[in-house]
Amino acid sequence: MIVNSSVTIYHKKGLQKAVEYTEMPTASKDNLGEIVKYIGETTFSYTKGHFYKCVKVGTISPTYSWENADDIGNLLPIEVWNRYNYANVWFFGGEGAGINKGYDNANDFDCRIPYDKNPGLDIANFSIGDIVVQGTLEFDITTQEELDGYLIYNIVSKNNNNFGNNQHIHLGGKWYAC
Repeated sequence: MIVNSSVTIYHKKGLQKAVEYTEMPTASKDNLGEIVKYIGETTFSYTKGHFYKCVKVGTISPTYSWENADDIGNLLPIEVWNRYNYANVWFFGGEGAGINKGYDNANDFDCRIPYDKNPGLDIANFSIGDIVVQGTLEFDITTQEELDGYLIYNIVSKNNNNFGNNQHIHLGGKWYAC
């Protein structure tokens, strides 16, 4: 068991389709990660029929810009994942934690995320099939395969333990090999 660990949850929001624009909107924090298709006349900055993704440039005083995303846009609709980072969690199991239940279950995990240590914690932010990564990740994804190289799990059970002195959300999961 690891106490005071952290986890990142990627909650599948749904599918994104590209919104079409004849005039590109100003890139901003509000449309960060959005993929759009430019259908206006070709200009110095944008080419008619191409896809663009709003990205953040810099960390201290970030700016936002539209970068070519034809490689993603041509694959639309794409999966949209919301990222949630939680601290002070109790993490049990994980990679090769035990074979007492057989090799099929050797990499299972349980995770308890306490309400009192994670303001804004909401059971609605978790679904069966969502991704759990032990540790804090600071990047968004569009497919589960983008987490190649990380030890990841998929949620197979969730329980809202909102009673007693240690209120928490309890997640159970299976190891996923990218």
